[in-house]
Amino acid sequence: MSIAQARRALIGRASAPYRPSGRFAWHFARGKLSRDPVFTALFERGWIPNGARLLDLGCGQGLLAAWLMAATRIWEQGGWPAMWPAPPKSVHVRGIELMLADVERANAALGGSAQFECADIREAGFGSADVVVILDVLHYMDYAAQDSVLRRVRAALDPRGLLLLRVGNAAAGLLQSLQSARNPEPEPCGRSWPR
Repeated sequence: MSIAQARRALIGRASAPYRPSGRFAWHFARGKLSRDPVFTALFERGWIPNGARLLDLGCGQGLLAAWLMAATRIWEQGGWPAMWPAPPKSVHVRGIELMLADVERANAALGGSAQFECADIREAGFGSADVVVILDVLHYMDYAAQDSVLRRVRAALDPRGLLLLRVGNAAAGLLQSLQSARNPEPEPCGRSWPR
């Protein structure tokens, strides 16, 4: 299987569980998974080890968990690019997300395959993890909150653990401005989010 074929299969399989949650959830999953290079990079580089306890902070509707589960199924069916390492097996994904609607979509789509909770990562307990993923979340917080979250991530990570972090670049101009303004006041987990 070529990389292009694998990506198409992964996108289709990882977004399929969101179809019952409605057009938005399904189209968002397909769009994000097909356009964001970080998801493919996880497999190309083999960053997530077998049996990892993965903590996804700001997990949204659980796309990383869906991506990992889709990869396992495709691998088991023998459809995996030879140039990629095998996808990680038996990964336990725990996602923490502030927006209740996203957590509900994640739970509806992925059921008991991963654990999702509605909480503010500035306050939520992280437990222990082998891999922590924070994609496009920290730039929504002030520096003190970012520092606090990162210190707690360091404490939660196994000494040989891995932090996968991507932060938006405010100096990127219009594209970053559009990204930062894209969400209309969603409902957080039953409490007010400081604006």
